[in-house]
Amino acid sequence: MTTVVKVHVGGNYLATVQHIVDGKGEGEPVQVKPQEEKYFTVHHGKANSFEITEEYLGDKG
Repeated sequence: MTTVVKVHVGGNYLATVQHIVDGKGEGEPVQVKPQEEKYFTVHHGKANSFEITEEYLGDKG
C-alpha cells in the first residue's frame, strides 16, 4: 500500500517540502512554486512525515 500526498501552493508563496522517514530527512528538499502542485509518495510500513516551510514572495506587481 502507498499513500500519495499532494502539495498545492496558492497565493504568492514558495513552499519547501522535506520528506521525513524514521526521523531523518529523505532526499533533497523539494520546492513548490506559486500556483504549482507536486505529488509525493509515502510507502507503507515506515514512520513518515513532511516538514513544509513557506516563504512569502511579496505582492505581485
